[in-house]
Amino acid sequence: MDKLKLEEALTSWNPWWKGKKEETFLRVTYLEKIISWLGKGKAISVYGIRKCGKTTIAKQVVYSLLSKGKKAEECCYINFEDERFYGQLSNPELIDEVYQAFLALKNPPGNVLFILDEIQNVNAWEKWVRRIIEQKENIDLIITGSSAALLSSDLATI
Repeated sequence: MDKLKLEEALTSWNPWWKGKKEETFLRVTYLEKIISWLGKGKAISVYGIRKCGKTTIAKQVVYSLLSKGKKAEECCYINFEDERFYGQLSNPELIDEVYQAFLALKNPPGNVLFILDEIQNVNAWEKWVRRIIEQKENIDLIITGSSAALLSSDLATI
């Protein structure tokens, strides 16, 4: 995928990089549970029906961590329903391209929070997630989606 297009997508999906915050109804129970699972070496999956608040909860995790001192450049959110990814979703290397573009763009100094929204749209996403988790990268993963494809014994879920 074109580097400029990737950077444009990343910048548009991460308002905290510009110091902006979205105001939403706080989902405390889910938020606390997800935060308690970070740093455990598992991908956290948030799944459910469309429009039930999965994305909102994932972004609330970012804002909560930022309020506790995490740096904005250590947090990255990307939505795979973005039309800029159409034509690329069958490419199993897409997630790694996005991740590498984020690392190059922000050069995060610490542990990364990487949120992959609507991940079921990307072909073979499970392989990338498994590799990153097994290699013990300096990363916490939250994946969201509306598909039963997210259900796996290898993933912590709520």
